[in-house]
Amino acid sequence: MAGRDLPSSLAVDSDAIPARWFKKSPTDIITELAHARGITNVKCAKMSSFKTLYTDGSEKEWALWYRLARMRGMYMWSDNVGGLIIDKLGYALAPSYQFGRPNTGRTNGWMAVVEVNEANSTAGRKRKVIMYGEVAKKGSTYAVQAVDTSIKGWRKQPNVVTTTKKAESQASAKVEADNDMFDTIVGAKEITVTIRDYGVLIEQNKMAPVNMPESGLDRVWFTVGVTRAAYRPGMGYRHCVPLPATGRAPSQAVPATSSPLPGAWSADTTHK
Repeated sequence: MAGRDLPSSLAVDSDAIPARWFKKSPTDIITELAHARGITNVKCAKMSSFKTLYTDGSEKEWALWYRLARMRGMYMWSDNVGGLIIDKLGYALAPSYQFGRPNTGRTNGWMAVVEVNEANSTAGRKRKVIMYGEVAKKGSTYAVQAVDTSIKGWRKQPNVVTTTKKAESQASAKVEADNDMFDTIVGAKEITVTIRDYGVLIEQNKMAPVNMPESGLDRVWFTVGVTRAAYRPGMGYRHCVPLPATGRAPSQAVPATSSPLPGAWSADTTHK
């Protein structure tokens, strides 16, 4: 069975109605719009107000909410029980889960890994984003840029020139350019560990050390929840947990749809 959680499916499939707000915080805007869509479980961090904010109707609800959150340095995700969360990432939190082999004498709390897959993709990376904007009242233009310094040694250094219609100032345009750049770094390095069912609810926005010396893994990763669960008779449930490298957490505006595990792990016998 494949599907999406309630908050993301409602928000992604709904168009944002053109609107303009004055001296209102993203916290109030997102909460009110989410409630209007039937999403009642909303946990939204306090964010400072905008002087003026608008949407022209070209965005989906999810994209609008996500844009507002990122303009105030927050992230947005939906949890395992149908809640919508807007908050900072928990890089400073103590580890909540431990995968692999115990690296100390204590074995309590460690979850054995059945399989591990590593993804290290450079597709879509950008070296520089140059963004132009306009101050309508003054009739002047400005330019801002964001640079990915981690790939300065590459021979191919893709540059992107774009414009912004949503930034209200040069400072907010810089934030938009930085977010655009950051989105190309997301997922550049990620591992997925497969574990059996330990009766533990693995939540997003948590830290998890992974110790697998045979795979060269011995560091702390960031959890983004369980994307897939499957059942094989006599084996119980197994879960796949994607773990992006810290500092490269998910920030894409449209959440991916979950899908079943392939072949023998799928409860659907027609799935190949």
